[in-house]
Amino acid sequence: MNRKPSDEFLERLKLKDGQLHLYKMSYWYPLRPQSRYTIDGRQVSAARLHWYLHHGVWPDHKIYFIDGDTMNFAADNMRGVRLPSKGRTKPYQAVCRDSTGKARHLGYFLTREERDAAMQTFKQMRASGLV
Repeated sequence: MNRKPSDEFLERLKLKDGQLHLYKMSYWYPLRPQSRYTIDGRQVSAARLHWYLHHGVWPDHKIYFIDGDTMNFAADNMRGVRLPSKGRTKPYQAVCRDSTGKARHLGYFLTREERDAAMQTFKQMRASGLV
């Protein structure tokens, strides 16, 4: 994910009538709309830059456009949507050994209590000879 440009640079940007302007040599220059801008040698998404200028905070989520036009940077056209976390969403894994000594995967669970209940059920089944 892109990192925030320097504060010194962001102070030289403003939105005026929906168009991005850059303050340079005591004058506000309009910038032509584009999907990415190069700032301090790094490329920054125009949507993220406009989000910052509209809301005052750097986005930590994906930006979707309501009308589907990725060049329409109006504040009411952009929506922030959190993406699901990468990796496992259920952090507790249950593994037990069956009567032959082979490891059996019982699944992933959201809480320790759910994991412990699954392991207890499996151990009861193993003691009764079902597994």
